[in-house]
Amino acid sequence: MIYRKFVKEWKHGTFLGWFLIVLFGFRFLIEYTKTEQAEFIWNAPITMGQLLSIPFVIFGIVLVIRQYWKKGKTEPVANTTKDKK
Repeated sequence: MIYRKFVKEWKHGTFLGWFLIVLFGFRFLIEYTKTEQAEFIWNAPITMGQLLSIPFVIFGIVLVIRQYWKKGKTEPVANTTKDKK
């Protein structure tokens, strides 16, 4: 529903960027509730799952910011409704 409403305004990479931010952002937060499975680094403040989530969140932020800095240079995602003649 949200995708259909805003699909004409989104540029290429925006949906993927938001997907990565939300998915791995939640994963980062959920890792706090998990029990420790194995010793990775002694007395480390973050777990291996959180450490692996950080690059994906950063990449998602870069995708979203990059698309909105290119105002007017890229075309929005193709129109899903085709005119029938």
